[in-house]
Amino acid sequence: MAVTVSTLLGDYPITHAFKAAAATSDVAFDFLPGKPVTYFRRFFQKLDIDIAEVPIMTFLIARERGVPVALLPAIVLGGSQHEYLFRNATSDLGSPADLAGRRIGVRSYSVTTVAWLRDILQREHGVDPSTITWVTFEPPHLPILKDLPNVVAAPAGISCDEMLAVGQLDAAVLRAVPTGRNFVHVIEDPVAAGDAWCKREAGLQINHMVAVPRAFASANPEAVSAFMAGLRASARRAGKENLIGLDSIRHSLELSIQCAVRQGLIHSEPQIDQLFAQSSFGP
Repeated sequence: MAVTVSTLLGDYPITHAFKAAAATSDVAFDFLPGKPVTYFRRFFQKLDIDIAEVPIMTFLIARERGVPVALLPAIVLGGSQHEYLFRNATSDLGSPADLAGRRIGVRSYSVTTVAWLRDILQREHGVDPSTITWVTFEPPHLPILKDLPNVVAAPAGISCDEMLAVGQLDAAVLRAVPTGRNFVHVIEDPVAAGDAWCKREAGLQINHMVAVPRAFASANPEAVSAFMAGLRASARRAGKENLIGLDSIRHSLELSIQCAVRQGLIHSEPQIDQLFAQSSFGP
């Protein structure tokens, strides 16, 4: 009888083939319904999902605080984040540097895209993130993470895009422009800027990887190996083999860790090899 493994995995080019054939003779992967983001808080607080897509910054925070989780060497979502910072088209912002002393709306302070954008503003545009007031609309995934003095909760009953539209925010981190909103990118030609970052740094800005509770990985090494074999084959079919395997992703993971330290999400850089479940390294 096949072992059933609860699995949290979104729909991406790298995952399509794997999710379409999610069973072997020994392991059946039971994919949770809905968007992965709705499970992140639950996973890190309860560790009740066997294999889970996770945001890299939340993983690093959890790991430093002693949550017994391990990575698998797979990037399922990543690229660059420059295109997700928006302003009202009628605002007086002339450049990203003008955000010093302003208010930016975010889902929560520790969101991975938000961390990358703070780093981009700081390193590419000379904006000290501590001079910005970060207005949050959700609690962080981990309640043990303490927000900073310049992080404030948004008023109840109003959304991030509503506050941006009426001028209560100067910018906001959004996945896309809501219908009917006159928002534009803060960073000029953000796709080109993101491509330039990736070329200069020789890596990706990781959003999501895959993690497992360490107890599950130790007790079920065959299931972890089967997952990695299936995902590796799926990545190969999608032409995304560079997103699988420690040698391929190591540098991008190093960049993510360095960003987390610079942005104060973790205190020190962990040793890369200690982040992973050993059963994830297979042929």
